[in-house]
Amino acid sequence: MAAPGSVNSRRKSPARVTMHPPPASGLPPHELGHSIYANTLADSKRYASDLGWNFPFLYDGDQQVIARAYGCLATPHVFVIDQERKLRYSGRFDDSRLPDPATVQHADARNAIEALLAGQPVPVATTRPHGCSTKWKERAAHVAKEETEWQAAKATVAEIDAAGVAALRRNDTGKLRLFNIWASYCEPCVEEMPDLTAIARKFSRREFELITLSLDDPADKEPVAEFLGKQRAVPSAQLQKTLEAEGRATNNYIYTGASTDPLAEALDPEWPGATPYTVLVDGQGKVLYRHSGTIDPEELKKVILDTLTPYHTTPAPAGK
Repeated sequence: MAAPGSVNSRRKSPARVTMHPPPASGLPPHELGHSIYANTLADSKRYASDLGWNFPFLYDGDQQVIARAYGCLATPHVFVIDQERKLRYSGRFDDSRLPDPATVQHADARNAIEALLAGQPVPVATTRPHGCSTKWKERAAHVAKEETEWQAAKATVAEIDAAGVAALRRNDTGKLRLFNIWASYCEPCVEEMPDLTAIARKFSRREFELITLSLDDPADKEPVAEFLGKQRAVPSAQLQKTLEAEGRATNNYIYTGASTDPLAEALDPEWPGATPYTVLVDGQGKVLYRHSGTIDPEELKKVILDTLTPYHTTPAPAGK
């Protein structure tokens, strides 16, 4: 007979296991790791609300007809059209690829608009756009292949004690680490796991790692791994490399101690003891976010993105 509170004794119905739907476009989830929302019309409206946009924007539809007609090479790619519907400028916003406004030498798009408003010729009509290449819908086949590989990856679980948790908690890797204490017999834990694994995948190409800490009976390690596999709690190829560099085999663990007090002291003494419990620490081990109970995924994503920033940076080597 299975121990009380184990995976086997309190098996969840299949309806409680949420599979991630496959991407329906040429944009895989990890390519949205520098933005808070997804690349949809609904989420564009959320950006408009958050940023106070007071101008109309065009949804190009599933066929991307307008972008193709304009010859959009990258995002962003600026097209300035005058009152006669003639294209007067095409290219970048400005000449700097860096977030610091002080690095801008030529504000080409602004200069073009101001010249047209003043009835003057555009100073420079064409510049090179810089940004991510346009993700055409034909790329969906490549994304589907990536999705198939992702769905086939196996989740593994290792045993860990309080000392092992303390070592992970110190975190000298430079990565953000999101720790989630959970158990398969905890309904809120099961319900929030898809949100956590979706966040992990969103930031899987950035300096970020989800670490799950199960409070199930260590004898139930295999059923726990099976559940986590269905939830796609699997490391990306990039994360797998950093795990190997750290001498680790997985990002999923099952706690072996009889008492959770040492676990609390190792991870976060402010943990009141209930599950689920989630803690985000930075690359120096500083707590950036802690939450007892089911997370608000939007709130958590915002904390992560505010820390990682929306800008591309070159990752530091593991352990640095």
